[in-house]
This record gives sequence, C-alpha cells and structure tokens, in this order.
Amino acid sequence: MTVEEVMTREVVTVGPETTIQRAARLMVQHGVSGLPVVEHGQLVGFISDGDLILRQRRRDPQPWWHRFFENGAQLAREYEKAVGTTVGEVMTRPVVTISSVFGIATAAAIMTNRNIRRLPVVRDGQLVGIVTRGDLIRALADESASSPEAAPPPQASS
Repeated sequence: MTVEEVMTREVVTVGPETTIQRAARLMVQHGVSGLPVVEHGQLVGFISDGDLILRQRRRDPQPWWHRFFENGAQLAREYEKAVGTTVGEVMTRPVVTISSVFGIATAAAIMTNRNIRRLPVVRDGQLVGIVTRGDLIRALADESASSPEAAPPPQASS
C-alpha cells in the first residue's frame, strides 16, 4: 500500500506571515496538531502544537502569574509581542517529507526514526497531502481486516 492511498489530500496550511495565535486557532478548529507552512506554492516549514508549547516554555519558564505580581506592565508588553509572533519565526525547517509513491512501511519507518507524528507528502516541492500515524494505523487495520487470517474461525455445528 502506498502513501498516496492513505494520505489526506485536503490539507489546511498557513503562510510564514500567519500569527501563531491564528495558527493555534486553525489547529483547534480543524482538529489537527500541526500545519504545513507554504509560501508561493512551496513547502517551507511546519508548525506543530509541540513547536508552540516548546516556544512558550522557553520564553516563559515560570508561571505567568508570578510575573504579573512582579511587573504587570512587562507582562502586558510580552503578551503584545507574543500575539504578533509569526509562524515563520517558530516553524520547524527543513521539513521531513515523503513522496506519495513510497510504501506505508517507509512512512512508518521515517516517523519512528525521526520521532514525528505526521509527514507532508510532496511532489516536485509542492504539497499534495499529509500522512499521519493515525492514517497508517487505519491502513493497517483495514489491511488486516481484509486478510484471510482475520476471518473468524468457523463455528462447529451441532
């Protein structure tokens, strides 16, 4: 089974100029944990929920309310800056990708070896889909359900 057979073709994307606040909203709205970053039709990066969480942890190692009591004005300035931060500033690049012609075993190996949950699928630098761990699990479940070994054993007649 190939990546093309299991990938999602309609992918929500963002541009590098999109704010991280907007990207986070899109992730929640579409029930995804990451978004490909596309500029002029080319895949240039990837923003994931992990990127957003890691960015926040690096920027703010202590709870927000500590800083509020220490210096509320500073907190307000930091919030304004954070709201204006763009995807291009925090996205992961280069992006690990896969071609649609590869088998799902190759996709699974890449995901495992790179410890990633999703792979943008590209053709000539253009994003054509995305394949996730969930897609691979569904494909394996479908494949095993249709194999002869998956058939229930015959019932003994009385």
